[in-house]
Amino acid sequence: MSNYLRNESQGGNVMSYITFIVGAGLGALLTVSIKKNRAPGNKKLIQSPLPVHLGIKPDLGLEALEEKFQSAWNDEYAEEVKLRVLKEGNITLEDYPYYELEIKRFFILSSLMKNAGMYNDSVDEIWHEMMMFSRSYQTFCEKFMGSYLHHEPKSMLARDASRNSTEGKDRAWFDLIYSQLFELTPNTHRMYGPFFKHRLSQELLLEIEEKNTWEISSSYFNPRTSEGEEAVLRLVDQIKKEIAFIQSRKNEKPGIQLTKAKKSGDESFLAMLFSSYFGGDADNPFDHSQHHPGHSHHNSDSSGHSHHSCSSHSCSSHSCGSSCGSSCGSS
Repeated sequence: MSNYLRNESQGGNVMSYITFIVGAGLGALLTVSIKKNRAPGNKKLIQSPLPVHLGIKPDLGLEALEEKFQSAWNDEYAEEVKLRVLKEGNITLEDYPYYELEIKRFFILSSLMKNAGMYNDSVDEIWHEMMMFSRSYQTFCEKFMGSYLHHEPKSMLARDASRNSTEGKDRAWFDLIYSQLFELTPNTHRMYGPFFKHRLSQELLLEIEEKNTWEISSSYFNPRTSEGEEAVLRLVDQIKKEIAFIQSRKNEKPGIQLTKAKKSGDESFLAMLFSSYFGGDADNPFDHSQHHPGHSHHNSDSSGHSHHSCSSHSCSSHSCGSSCGSSCGSS
């Protein structure tokens, strides 16, 4: 009897051990599956309503362009792309609509700009999968933009921007145009990282100030549709007005402190412009105690009038050094 009980006890221990191993294995598989559904670096997104009309801001005349986009967008094709992307496991089903919104916005940007940067790997993945359906992708591009948009992934720029001054200026240009065209959503910063962190180049600021609207449009934009041509001119006019506003505030004390805790989207945008133009702390650009002469765009004489540190005729990397910087918008 004792041998029987001892064998039963040993058998029970073996079964418990097997149960533990199987349970641990299933737990590990479940953990791997959960982790696979979120790509490294992808922050959990906020489940909020998607903006109507892609969140395009009014008063730019982009309604016709958005209508043309929606007409070209094929829901059946988009669903096939979605299934392929979800199968890879880098985007969850609940997060997918927000990434799809951003690829749509990317196509709007690409229809207006010469070079629209790609700053999110998951959005780039959707773009890549769209191209796997070569005929459908070509049909979409030609119906919307009149020409094929080649895939030139640049999502790594987002990681390198803080270490590379040229890429940082490209990211500043992206932030400027994106924020002028679209409403920022609760997930914008989660997908692209902080906006308005980098300064625009001094050369670009000088061009915006001194050149006319058509010249700036020709230099930095390439509207692929007739619907986008007028919108680009309105956009450039709007940017020029923002720059003029920042110039007018050079000697004014701000009514609010633009700190990380208090910045709204519009205030952060104006802070970035001010910091780009006059230097100063990125979190409080109106405080010139941390002003860096190398980033100065103007010099002031005793009368308080400001002058350019270099003219449009003499501005070059040889004559002006780092004070002019390199042109934004190209990559």
